[in-house]
Amino acid sequence: MMPVILEGGCVAAAEETLVKTSPVTSGRVMTVLSALARDKTNAIATRIEIGVLDGSREIPFYAGAGSFAALIPAVVYWPCILMPGQAIYARFLTPTAGDLLEVVAHGFVEPLYEPSMRHR
Repeated sequence: MMPVILEGGCVAAAEETLVKTSPVTSGRVMTVLSALARDKTNAIATRIEIGVLDGSREIPFYAGAGSFAALIPAVVYWPCILMPGQAIYARFLTPTAGDLLEVVAHGFVEPLYEPSMRHR
């Protein structure tokens, strides 16, 4: 088991914006212990949603209504397991153009157990 932080960020347009972390690498699984999303520049007055991104499928596990002041994150302590290729996402409604947005997931990774790896 190895501690890991997945991060993602972008510069927003003045529209609903999706930000995602890097995905879990092949051959690994991640236990996410907490996730946060924040606008580092201005307040988010409407809503922040956080969830698991599986390909193009969004599986939300948190949606909080604003207002979130600049630099004050929406934080979720919701343990979940990410499989290889999955990521954490945050959807921001609606940032100001030019805002710096970020999403961060804290947890740990371990090798993906597969039945073929079982000792005999």
